[in-house]
Amino acid sequence: MQIQLGKTLDVEVVERQLAELWQETVRDPNAGAEAAVLRAQVANLLVFVSNDAALDDVHQMLGELTAIHPSRVLAMLGLREATDEDIEMFVESICQTDKRTGAKRLSCEEITLKAQGKFVIELPSAALPLLSPDLSTFLWWRNAPYISDKVLDKLLRATDRLVIDSAEFQDPQPDLIETNKLFDEKDYDHVGVSDLNWARLTFWRELLADFYDVAAYQAWLDSV
Repeated sequence: MQIQLGKTLDVEVVERQLAELWQETVRDPNAGAEAAVLRAQVANLLVFVSNDAALDDVHQMLGELTAIHPSRVLAMLGLREATDEDIEMFVESICQTDKRTGAKRLSCEEITLKAQGKFVIELPSAALPLLSPDLSTFLWWRNAPYISDKVLDKLLRATDRLVIDSAEFQDPQPDLIETNKLFDEKDYDHVGVSDLNWARLTFWRELLADFYDVAAYQAWLDSV
């Protein structure tokens, strides 16, 4: 269950509320006593979406994702075309349970920030101070990454790896060219890039590469 915080974006207030959520998780009624619930973080995950449906989609994925990669998740919803509305912040505990006993064993956390209109540009300033220090930071950008996007620019400067999904691009060819331009013309040498759609195609890429392992077929490779 999400808990909405007041208008303050004070980091100490957020951290205190997250600690209280964890303490509530520790008092697991299924265990009958103080449960050994680990508050785990191995990375920071920033997620930026531009509509409510995409945010709901992210929320549905987080349980499975954080079970594999326990993270502090900062999900940002930026409704650029909507009426101006200042940033709202929500916190939530994401718990993994023992499949056999149902007891909670692993606790991660999600911070959701929502802004509309002219306040969208302020989302990075609100989110970045909440990153856990000394952990790698991943940015999952659920849009085509455009070089002119100031929100993207601010987030990338604090990010170790950009994650995109070219299957979601409305116009894949120019959007991929724009992605390449982003790294050609900007100083993001510290940022790696992963495309979820490229990963999905791994099996087919391996099959294609194996086809040309046959010596008789290699002559055709230059004409592909």
